[in-house]
Amino acid sequence: MILSSIRILLGFALKDIWIGTFGAVALTFAVFYLIVKYTPLQRYRPKVNVILSQLYRRKYFLISTITISAILASLLVLIQFGYSYYGSNLVSINILILEDKELEMGLFPFENYPFVDKVAIIVASTDKSLNGNYSKATSYLLAEDIEMTIFVLVARKRKNLFAI
Repeated sequence: MILSSIRILLGFALKDIWIGTFGAVALTFAVFYLIVKYTPLQRYRPKVNVILSQLYRRKYFLISTITISAILASLLVLIQFGYSYYGSNLVSINILILEDKELEMGLFPFENYPFVDKVAIIVASTDKSLNGNYSKATSYLLAEDIEMTIFVLVARKRKNLFAI
């Protein structure tokens, strides 16, 4: 609950800024570290250390962060591909009040295009309709996921996460 609150507060405070490699993951862990080390919750430090160490050592955790990074990077590549090759053909997509028939009619001219091209047109059109916020959010998620992967790789090598 505390960590989620930190994330939400960071989101509101920073708005359109991603603060680099020492971003949300590092700040969240730093606050969590300070809470577990210097508050009455320190009695739970050994238990938290064991739980986090076991979690970070599992292969699926590392594999899942790498897989998510690959998916997000692919999405960004598709958006760029759609803008580059079909920028003048992008359709307006109102994702809040769009019926299937409207979308179908807007994408009808692309019916005979290869599948990857269709996907690129749809995601680029969505990004254009959202004023570039779709690709911005995706890039922030990718940056945070890469940061989390690096954090997990570093944390896996440590025996005690809360030792200085």
